[in-house]
Amino acid sequence: RERERERVNQPTNQPTMAEPRPIAVVDVQPAVSEAELYFLIANYLSAGPCSQAAELLKREMAGHGLVMTRRDIQGNSHPQTFEAAQMARRHVSPQLLRHLCDQAIGVTNHFLPAPMPNVTDVFAAGPYCPTRHCSFGKARVASGTSVRQAMFSSRMLDKQNPVHALAARSRTRRSGINVAQPRLFCGMQRQWQVFGHQDSVYCVLYDRAGNRVVTASDDRLIKIWCRKTGSLLATLRGHEREIADMCINEENTLLATAGNEGVIRVWSLECGSQVAVLTGHRTNKPITFVQFCSSPLASQRYLISSSKDSTLRWWKWDLDADAVGGATFAPVEQCLVFDVRPALTDKRKCQCRGECGCHVCHIDVSKGGNLVATGTSNAFLKVYELTADGPRCVAGHDDHDSSVECVVFNNPATRILTTSADGQAKVWRRGGNVWYGDTLEPHELGRSVQLIWAAWTCDDALVCATASGSRSAAAPINHVVVWNPRTRQRRHVLKQHTMAITSLQPHPRISELVVTTGNDGLVVLWDVARGTCLNHFVNLYTAYQPPTPLDVFDCRWAPDGTAFAIVDVWGLWSMYGFADAASCSTLSSQFFTSDYAPVARDNLGFVVDVATQRPINDIPLTLCNYQGTVYSDSKTQGKSSRDLLRPFHKPIVQDAERLRLNAEELVLYQRASHALPRRSGAANASPRRGRGSAARAKSRARGLAGTAGGSRPGVGGS
Repeated sequence: RERERERVNQPTNQPTMAEPRPIAVVDVQPAVSEAELYFLIANYLSAGPCSQAAELLKREMAGHGLVMTRRDIQGNSHPQTFEAAQMARRHVSPQLLRHLCDQAIGVTNHFLPAPMPNVTDVFAAGPYCPTRHCSFGKARVASGTSVRQAMFSSRMLDKQNPVHALAARSRTRRSGINVAQPRLFCGMQRQWQVFGHQDSVYCVLYDRAGNRVVTASDDRLIKIWCRKTGSLLATLRGHEREIADMCINEENTLLATAGNEGVIRVWSLECGSQVAVLTGHRTNKPITFVQFCSSPLASQRYLISSSKDSTLRWWKWDLDADAVGGATFAPVEQCLVFDVRPALTDKRKCQCRGECGCHVCHIDVSKGGNLVATGTSNAFLKVYELTADGPRCVAGHDDHDSSVECVVFNNPATRILTTSADGQAKVWRRGGNVWYGDTLEPHELGRSVQLIWAAWTCDDALVCATASGSRSAAAPINHVVVWNPRTRQRRHVLKQHTMAITSLQPHPRISELVVTTGNDGLVVLWDVARGTCLNHFVNLYTAYQPPTPLDVFDCRWAPDGTAFAIVDVWGLWSMYGFADAASCSTLSSQFFTSDYAPVARDNLGFVVDVATQRPINDIPLTLCNYQGTVYSDSKTQGKSSRDLLRPFHKPIVQDAERLRLNAEELVLYQRASHALPRRSGAANASPRRGRGSAARAKSRARGLAGTAGGSRPGVGGS
């Protein structure tokens, strides 16, 4: 109070240190004249969709004398028309005005950072104003209301990431900003719904950069979409049967798709061209899983695939800048093959009748790329280690009573979470040369309940699994069970779905947030730490009346965590985010006229369009709706998939980070391998059941009968 009284009593012509000084210096000749500013605005408008406004502005500028000038050799000034000024300054980009604004805001944020990092709004006031004074540089926000409004404003959604702000607050632990709460995601809503396939869609993926969305359907097509606008960029043709699974490599350059005909096709994400056709699996045996190894080492670059022909195949590939798609695959003869059927000397033989139907149900690769875990239909968990000489199986355990439906590594790859059709969930950890499984607390939902999907939260604090079954015909069970993996205690049983849960996806950055989808058409956001439902959406197709819920088959979070995409039974895919639905308009039905045109295959399996005899990524495209009506005003007319994909291609170069993860994971793995194994009578050791009991054989036979012949939701089958 005394300092404030002294400051008030001082003469006004004497500046004090407490007075805020603006960034800009007043009474200085402006750097840009009015004529130059109007020229930049007109030049920017003429290159965009508002060309008529640009013409009107040019006439207004000429009427008011706001024209550019030139100087002759004697220094005299002469007015110029807009066209003459534009020709004389043709080196000036139409985007110069936008670049100047971005650069000015970037300089302000660098020297006078706002209280919340990564939150910038051109129209904000106070400490977030782009022309703020130095007095706002250290301002603090008293409540999270204004920050929340700024973070989730539709004007800055395409530039800023609210999840980054939440993560920054969690790291700095600033008590003045209370925004890191999962309940902020209650404001998510559906941005658009696009009809792009003629059959059910079972697979959806974001690319590693988050710029594109990939969908794969039972109509044998793979489509690539723009995440920001929802527009169709490319259609990949070539599969003869339904698409079972797909994956993208860590470098964000290759897309691998697997079909039920037993063929794996590898595509370039840069231009949509065909890179390889892998035909090692038995014909007409559906492929159950395909996954790129995440290791950055050249000796450990593999594409892993499993099929119902009871094999696990490792396809060697390497980066090659001169090859199509930037990669080359080794010949089929050099593919490494592992047989997942039980050995004849194994006391626990397969219970399949006739031909063995044992197959891999799920594959997971550790983040560092050193370990690969598989769960099989004959109740085995197998762990493979990638060495310089190739992969080798280092562990195989059969503690489950039925098929192992899901296997998931934690972040440092020191533990493995498995779920089984026997209703049990186990967390495995290594001791010596053996992996020990700790059974989590039973869910007490009934013996007929199966645990299918499983996941760790992003901080490995909790594990989740989906439970499907029924106590009776009138009481189906479709819940989400949450455990603490350290204490093995059950935390919550989340009840919202009325039909089978088809997908379970944890948020990539916020540990409490999980999204689930189901055959009941529900999309549910959960706070698994508190055991509450944050929000739920019903997947309705509003084009038909009355709207009915549609089965949702798959869901994926965007890499930055600000949106997620879902696909359903009618061939629709939908995007959910924070922007207003009114500001995210896109065409509700998008097809290319050549989507279902016939293709011809050569002896290597590569395809060309029959009508043009050209590769499918080089033919001119015409956008239309599902009835074949052409959109005449579309910007994609006449362009090829190669032209449409290139602006969105962004390779991921993280060699140093990936090498660090690989080295740290290898150190932890070697440290665990030299640790002393626990005694067989230890309290935490997994109990070894008798192998010759008739009840166990019957239980395993029921599990195999339910998994060998069918396909799991969201993975394969139509």
